Amino acid sequence: MHSKIRIITTWLCFAIIGTFVGCVEETTKMLPGSTGKAGEVVVVMDPVYWTGDLGQHVKDNLAREHTGLPQPEPIFNIVPLPTASFKGLFITHRNIILFSIGKDNPAKIIKTKNKWATSQVVITVSAPSAGKCLDLLQQDSQELERILTVTERFRLRQKFQSISNKELASKLTKKFGLSLAIPPDYLVASDKDDFIWFKKETPQISQGIFIYTYEKGDQGLDNVSWIVAMRDSIAKAHVPGPADGSYMGTMADFTPITQPLDFNGTLATETRGLWNVVGDFMGGPFISLTLMNDDQDKVICIDGYVYAPKYDKRNYLRQVE
Repeated sequence: MHSKIRIITTWLCFAIIGTFVGCVEETTKMLPGSTGKAGEVVVVMDPVYWTGDLGQHVKDNLAREHTGLPQPEPIFNIVPLPTASFKGLFITHRNIILFSIGKDNPAKIIKTKNKWATSQVVITVSAPSAGKCLDLLQQDSQELERILTVTERFRLRQKFQSISNKELASKLTKKFGLSLAIPPDYLVASDKDDFIWFKKETPQISQGIFIYTYEKGDQGLDNVSWIVAMRDSIAKAHVPGPADGSYMGTMADFTPITQPLDFNGTLATETRGLWNVVGDFMGGPFISLTLMNDDQDKVICIDGYVYAPKYDKRNYLRQVE
């Protein structure tokens, strides 16, 4: 029996420059539901700025290619909109960035939740000129992306918690001491001593999460080759493909991308990469978190993957993420 692993559920709190950023919470009473697709952002900006350096900065940062996907997809789908056209259904969109440029405007960024619709975030970027606005954004070029990413993640978290499969969540807690909101359309595909695999299968897509532990050994959490080698070893033993003798592996042609994360003082390594089925023709993106248990003698890994050969995969990957 391995020792129980206790993880305090927490959200990544991204530091935002307090001098320039505020957060306003609006009541949701009598508001309509938000519109728009997941990962879509309405950017309200006059065309003269959109075609200049300011607009290019927004495009370079919010529409750049998402990492760890088999085909190019932007991190967000941007819908540019002139200020004069900002009305109707656009006002209730789920994600809005509203640029307000005028000589008397202070240089600041304000995030407002549920301004004109429920489950909405409106980011107002104010500045006295386009140059000052660009300076403001360049102080932290990923600030808008962080706000939008956290908001999209929070929406998914709320949705999954409201429909979570309590039976499977309880099984996971008893087995590993972990808390995870598992949607009701996920089933247990495999359950071994130090391994459990949940997956969702439809005729169009497959999404899965498998969790496993192993002895720490001499390697650190910053050793990418070790993390990938252990993932391949576990997947070969426990995640079979559709053909006899086939199994999941990590695609060798794509170097996995890692970054350290801090979960309330617990160090973890996030790994993004591509998987394929050895002995068959399947593949897609994966994301994994690798961290130590409380006793620092075992490694735990939580791995989510997507198979959606006919569709864009960004939003499916965000769901398992």
